[in-house]
Amino acid sequence: MLRLVAGIDRIIIPGDFKSGTDDKSQAISCSVKVSEGFLYPLKTSMIFIQKPIIYIKLKDIKYVEFSRIGSTTGGTGRSFDFSIAKIE
Repeated sequence: MLRLVAGIDRIIIPGDFKSGTDDKSQAISCSVKVSEGFLYPLKTSMIFIQKPIIYIKLKDIKYVEFSRIGSTTGGTGRSFDFSIAKIE
């Protein structure tokens, strides 16, 4: 299905990543602009599942910039913003 929708040939599933909020989840709940979805860190890439599906190979990333790091109200959650610059 991902091959048709996102043009991805092969997905390598992570063996050891677990979400910090849920030991069973292998994704991070996040949003890209106004679209909420899940970011899956894979062994050789990252994929954001929701509209639009975003697939980035790690070898295509120039750098990652983190900003606005903090805790949510009540101290139960953490949040941050990050931007990914791709190699052109």
